[in-house]
Amino acid sequence: MAMRMFWFWVILGLGGCAVTPPPVKLPATTPSRPAISLSGPPATPFLRLETGGHTAMIKRIGVDAAGRYLVTGSEDKTARVWNLADGGLLQTLRPPLGEGNEGKVYAVAIAPEGGTVAVAGWTGWDWEGKASIYLFDRATGQLVRRLDGLPNVILDLAYSRDGRYLAAALWGANGIRVYRANDWQEAARDTEYGADSYSVDFDRAGRLVTTSYDGFIRLYDSAFRRIAQQQAPGGKQPYSAHFSPDGQTIAVGFNDSTAVNLLSGRDLSLLYIPDTRSVDNRSLNAVAWSEDGHRLYAGGRYDDGSGWKPLLRWNDAGHGAAERFRVSTNTLMDLRPLADGRLAFGAQDPVFGVLDRDGGKRWEHWGDILDFRGDNEGHLLLSHNGSMVEFGFYTMRPDGGWLGHTAHFDFSQRQLVPGPGNSAVLVAPNTDGEPKINWRNTEHPKVLGQALPLEPYEASRRLALASKSPGFLLGTEWRLRYYDRPDRQRWQTPIPGTAWAVNLSADGRYAVAAFGDGTLRWYTTTAGREILALYVHPDGQRWIAWTPEGFYDAAPGAEDLIGYHLNQGKDRAGQFVAARQLQERYYRPSLIARRLSPDGDRLLAEAVRELGDVREVLAQGLPPKLELLSPAEARTGGEYRLELRLRDQGGGIGPLKIRIDGSEIEGRPADIPGGGDTVSRLFTLAPGRHEFEIAARNRQGVESAPTRVVVTSTAPETRPALHLLAVGVSQYRDHTLTEGVRFAAQDAEAVRGRFQAQAADLYRDTPDIRYLRDGDATRANIEREMRGFAERVGPEDVFVLYLAGHGAGFEQNYHFIPAEARYLNQTALRSASLDETLLQKLLAGISAKKTLVLLDTCSAGSFGEPRGRALGDKFAIDRFSRITGRAIIAATADGQMALEGEGGHGAFTYVLLNGLQGLADGNRDGRIDLYELGQYIGEQLPALTLRKWKYEQTPFIEMQGLSFPLVNQP
Repeated sequence: MAMRMFWFWVILGLGGCAVTPPPVKLPATTPSRPAISLSGPPATPFLRLETGGHTAMIKRIGVDAAGRYLVTGSEDKTARVWNLADGGLLQTLRPPLGEGNEGKVYAVAIAPEGGTVAVAGWTGWDWEGKASIYLFDRATGQLVRRLDGLPNVILDLAYSRDGRYLAAALWGANGIRVYRANDWQEAARDTEYGADSYSVDFDRAGRLVTTSYDGFIRLYDSAFRRIAQQQAPGGKQPYSAHFSPDGQTIAVGFNDSTAVNLLSGRDLSLLYIPDTRSVDNRSLNAVAWSEDGHRLYAGGRYDDGSGWKPLLRWNDAGHGAAERFRVSTNTLMDLRPLADGRLAFGAQDPVFGVLDRDGGKRWEHWGDILDFRGDNEGHLLLSHNGSMVEFGFYTMRPDGGWLGHTAHFDFSQRQLVPGPGNSAVLVAPNTDGEPKINWRNTEHPKVLGQALPLEPYEASRRLALASKSPGFLLGTEWRLRYYDRPDRQRWQTPIPGTAWAVNLSADGRYAVAAFGDGTLRWYTTTAGREILALYVHPDGQRWIAWTPEGFYDAAPGAEDLIGYHLNQGKDRAGQFVAARQLQERYYRPSLIARRLSPDGDRLLAEAVRELGDVREVLAQGLPPKLELLSPAEARTGGEYRLELRLRDQGGGIGPLKIRIDGSEIEGRPADIPGGGDTVSRLFTLAPGRHEFEIAARNRQGVESAPTRVVVTSTAPETRPALHLLAVGVSQYRDHTLTEGVRFAAQDAEAVRGRFQAQAADLYRDTPDIRYLRDGDATRANIEREMRGFAERVGPEDVFVLYLAGHGAGFEQNYHFIPAEARYLNQTALRSASLDETLLQKLLAGISAKKTLVLLDTCSAGSFGEPRGRALGDKFAIDRFSRITGRAIIAATADGQMALEGEGGHGAFTYVLLNGLQGLADGNRDGRIDLYELGQYIGEQLPALTLRKWKYEQTPFIEMQGLSFPLVNQP
């Protein structure tokens, strides 16, 4: 049910008006012949949404003879294989793709035995001027063969019931092709068609029936000789035709009519017209029979006024009155019968699923995209520079009515919030004086009294007028178009889906649109160049924002929602690299937060110079292929040997990335194969269940998709030991750095004392505590102490790192500034500091899963950085936490609070010490654990700072899913 997807929003009770989104039309035009200039698919990586489901309309579905697999094909340029029993995703099939339409899947079919999936559509057209059918291995997802040379785009595919033949229906007056499955040579063709063919279907005897928009149904015998050709009376554009199970009757649905015709399977003569008199609009283009032939189904663009597209069912093989079942909210595209009276369906929403014999939904998958359709041209609001956006979207109530909802996103604060934003700073699109009838949902728009020529069948959807010029933005089905005036178009750009809402920022710099693929995107008004995009998952929790250069920010759990498709030539399946596989290089929350600011272009250019454009980095080769040689699940008495094989895929082989229970473990030289291609490494594990996550990097740091291992250790339970390194710097060698760190050294000493005093009876040995203060807190000494801990800390132990002093987020990377650092310039300060890379490496040497990093670092707005550094530092700490996988509690003191402190300590450490002394013991069990401490600091630090300095300081807290005892009550 659609409501499941939007439950987070619905339970908040956000607004609502009933609307009916306009339908997406069936294709009605022939693709123009491209200018052939490529020898194959582009090498450029293509950014794609990857939600685990489809994000664009589903055009066709297919099922195997045994009813084990459902295949779906979509305009999102993927085909997917699903478990028919429960709807679980089994495989994603990735044909080669290009810009625009290239790669869109219009047709799928699965061989009766279930081993091969045929995928086609706008496939190969852009680089060959001919279309191809791709044959995929269903189990592996590999492209095993390509049938090329077809004269136009493919609209439907069907296997014969015995699997010996595959038939294809073509766009334009190109007819059909039939291939032998044993050698994939052409067995037959018929080119005497006058228009597009949208349907091919075999009966059990091997006969074939087809449709064409020239108005004719064509019937072929098992030798593919045409034996009949008739115009059905139901309409001029027959869309689909399917044999009844006994082959005696053919059901026909039409794109231009609400009629359904039943024709003779012998000579195509009209047998019967089912009663569709109550179906009074649009079409019933999709038809199907039940597997036993007793029931006839039809659906399509027909809308009963409720917002649903009902499925009609005649229980007496097309006779009598039809029952209605609510199935989708957009055009029903394909229906496939299953055993036990079940029926599989696919629709443009996108949605697909299985109905039981009574019409109830056994399971279904809706597209994981927000639905921006409907009467919402006024509901894409922007702040002056576009950095805050409020958007409207729609959900379906159980009774079929539409509900409108609102949410807003603030890039500068990294916040997604349900409900409207600040009405004082958000502005709706300006359409003053322009009647909707002139530009909304029309193929012949008119603005400022003048007609705007579009491509044939291109529909205008939304309009926004510029506030300070006569210019305007037009969003259509296929493009964004910006006009200086009606007779002068400044630019146009292809778009990833219909533009359901558009707006222009008041500062005149950005054009923004909400698209049919569920994304919002920002373009420059000068040239239509995309600079930023945002995807919000319907769960209301996950979001990801990115630039075309590959830099991104994401809520936890959202880094797999986008990635890059890399073509591997025209005869191989594309490879997919998720954003998470690029985390260390491209996860840059501070950059995304400031991308729309006046210095956004400069910051982006600097990041590209330092790290490269993701499209160039990925073009240098894939990450290694990683094969697990040791068991994926194991039980051990305490030691586990991990064995892997790595194979270079063009990008070289770099160090492995190994995480155990979410924490990164230090890589070793042996983790990079030398003369061989295998890696073997022994791990000592604490008692319990442990999850390994292993990825292989290439020379550019791009990671392979992770391989996961679960190991259960039955080693004897032992009490952990406590290890603590406390570092505090109040006196820097460069005295200009002493401002703002007055309490750092004594804070570190107090933390050391608190853990020392309260560790009794909780840990097995005398606590292993090291303390570095002021002049002793050099980079070399910190490194030495950390490497010493790496030798002593066991996997069952607890390790705490406390750093107090100056910290900074340079270039989105966290830096702790040691005592000997001098501020000659920012470059010198950075090079003297312990940066994210070094701290990551030092922490990776600590084998303890129970690790806590406490950061009390000053952010006084110095170091040549602009104001607002505290936010940038928090972004850097967030990045540091994600990359290391360690629990972090941190605060960046600012201004007066750093100078004055509280109770002889910095505000953060004051609250920390109070929590450790017992105030954080929420469950009163006599121990303070990590979760309790984080919760206490998260509540008390903002309250203290607001009360004393009238400024609420919010700490950064990331637990990484961990909680473990830290100290006893004193």
